[in-house]
Amino acid sequence: MREKKRSFSLISGFFLLLILSVACYIGYLIFLVKPTVSQEKQYYEITKGQSLQTISRDLESQGYIYSAKVFYYAGRVLAIGGFVSGEYYIKQPQSMYQLLRMFSSGNYGYTPVKITVPEGYTNRQIAAACAKVLLECSQAAFMNQTERLEGYLFPATYSFSPNTTTEKVIEKMVETYYKRTADVRDQFTKTRLSEKEILTLASIIEREAGTDAEKPIVAGILLKRLQEDKLLQVDAPFLYLYGKTSRELSRADLQQDTPYNTYVYKGLPPTPIGNPGLTSIEAVVNPESSPYYFYLHGDDGQIHYAVTYQEHLK
Repeated sequence: MREKKRSFSLISGFFLLLILSVACYIGYLIFLVKPTVSQEKQYYEITKGQSLQTISRDLESQGYIYSAKVFYYAGRVLAIGGFVSGEYYIKQPQSMYQLLRMFSSGNYGYTPVKITVPEGYTNRQIAAACAKVLLECSQAAFMNQTERLEGYLFPATYSFSPNTTTEKVIEKMVETYYKRTADVRDQFTKTRLSEKEILTLASIIEREAGTDAEKPIVAGILLKRLQEDKLLQVDAPFLYLYGKTSRELSRADLQQDTPYNTYVYKGLPPTPIGNPGLTSIEAVVNPESSPYYFYLHGDDGQIHYAVTYQEHLK
């Protein structure tokens, strides 16, 4: 009997020692600092919804950690709330524990670069703003890659890592457009316009209306003129083409032979003339009906509406 107890104690002690040894080894790996394979690759991106298992394998393959399995199970225990998506600057070398703390707290390791895109900004204006503060963002490349994306770069304040590329900036802005306009895009079928036409009209309203309160009624006036096959006769496209405001326009400007000239060509310009905000897009989808066909902003900034051209002239 004593022999059995002794054997059991020896076996139990052996397994306990084994468990402690494994635990110590795992703890050693978690806190062990491992230089990465490439000293140049200091940025690591975690995308939204990316699984812990995928991140673990990716970190191991890139040489940031010794063991994907250890990182995965340590993450299950130490990062219960999950990881914060974004691009991280990894100061090398780092231990798995340090990486887990960094990813779970959202400590990116740098001060994000903020870029504010006001409502109505053109792609050219956005390209200049990005190239000014982001070293990897080329103004020429931005314009080339957004040639058909005027209107789809959503106005907002964005935070980027210092090394964000042109492609990443564009991708984020387009992604934000689809995310922020999801509800209103479900209503696009209420109009007889395509998505591009809705954005084109919204970009005009962004420039033509002085306040958000004016936008639905201005949208109603312009939609009515379109439906009745009348010239829109709006000045906003000239700001897009020549950088000229209404006060700076000449008679020669109003006679320019360009499809953006709504004093010469009926219908909408061929593309949006900027990137409209949500309220301008909503105004196109939910316009306000009125008897008016004309509007004009006075020197005091107040808008004046008219039913007839004679009233408009007065």
